[in-house]
Amino acid sequence: MRMFLLFTLAALSVISCKQSPADYALKWSNDIKTKLLEDVNVRTDSFSVDTSKGNLKEVTFYSKGNRTKLFGIRQSTGDTLLSIFYSKDQNFELVREL
Repeated sequence: MRMFLLFTLAALSVISCKQSPADYALKWSNDIKTKLLEDVNVRTDSFSVDTSKGNLKEVTFYSKGNRTKLFGIRQSTGDTLLSIFYSKDQNFELVREL
């Protein structure tokens, strides 16, 4: 009986120390967002402008050939409608639509 109680107590303490899947996912998402915002703050060396999307002008910034950020701007008013920040490895995007 004593051994069973010790085992149960040990198992419960190990289980209680584990992070829930929701907490893990939230922490992972926040870590990716933080890293991505650090990646975006590199110096840009070139940009391109795409006006083929009707009233939306897309301005994309690059650093060493990799996209760093993109802004979608309404041509008629100059309002920014969309911003996308890209991770250094191009695997993640942080998108904000206004």
